[in-house]
Amino acid sequence: MVQVPAASPPCLLFWTARFLAPGDNFLSFLYEGDSVYNPSKFVPGSPIVDPATDFTLVPDSSIIPLAAGNSAADTINLSSVNSFSGAVAFTCTVPSAITCTIPPSVSLASAGVATTTVTISAAASTPLGSYDVLIVGKDSTGKYVHTLGLTAIVGVLGTAPQGFQLSNGGNIAVKAGATTGNTSAVTITPINGFSGTVALSCAVTTKLTAPQYPPTCSLSVSSVS
Repeated sequence: MVQVPAASPPCLLFWTARFLAPGDNFLSFLYEGDSVYNPSKFVPGSPIVDPATDFTLVPDSSIIPLAAGNSAADTINLSSVNSFSGAVAFTCTVPSAITCTIPPSVSLASAGVATTTVTISAAASTPLGSYDVLIVGKDSTGKYVHTLGLTAIVGVLGTAPQGFQLSNGGNIAVKAGATTGNTSAVTITPINGFSGTVALSCAVTTKLTAPQYPPTCSLSVSSVS
């Protein structure tokens, strides 16, 4: 919302893209009123569109099971947003007990899709358990940065490690004030006989600095058995 002081003469408002989120941005203009004129509010019929380009990263699986002394791979899917094109550089960070390899960059065409493969390896002496895998993808300017948090589960050779995987129907694209089409079903799939309670949480991040009306998210349940 843009607020205009009372008794203000006609003016021009200039808005820069750094205040806008990619996609549709809905603005309203409010006049405070004065001793002569009543307050007034104007809502433009069309949103201001920020055509900022970006890309998304979605793994085939958030869990990478492997046996000690072996390797396992996972596919990372890339998609262009608003005609983004160019190279996406990748880094992978893991604890010293395991190793991670991923191609240094992948070329993404405008409105296109691409894939890359991350490979996790564990020595025969690697302690059994779960290990955090952090993958970072960024464009050539460093302006667009996305991260993926995966889990590598190291088990015994010949014994499949247990765990679970989270997946959903894909990205959610909504307009401000949307009351429909703003949900996505999350599926929790046990791996190799896993059973137990899975605690759930969600958060929304934005590229804007201290937005006045930040987006929020909520879950229908806080845990699933």
